[in-house]
Amino acid sequence: QTKLLDERRAEYKPHTQHGNIWICSAQHLRRGETEPRTFFTNHLASYHLIERGALWFPAWLYDDGFKLTGNGTNRRPNLSPDAQRYLEGNGATV
Repeated sequence: QTKLLDERRAEYKPHTQHGNIWICSAQHLRRGETEPRTFFTNHLASYHLIERGALWFPAWLYDDGFKLTGNGTNRRPNLSPDAQRYLEGNGATV
């Protein structure tokens, strides 16, 4: 609710629910690094966990609690339809 790190992100808060999984990835590597850095967690963590300006992506997106998705919950995978079909075709899920 403040301008602590960047800008207020009211649209981000609904997705910070217990049980969500996050992937953290950096757009740029540090000088001298050759391998991309990625981090998975089910806890909220620092914006700078692996690199300055790293991006956080939730595995699940939560609706307002009044809308239910086809699976009877108020969450849906944070995937494009193509990515979801790819996972399902390989016997995987979010």
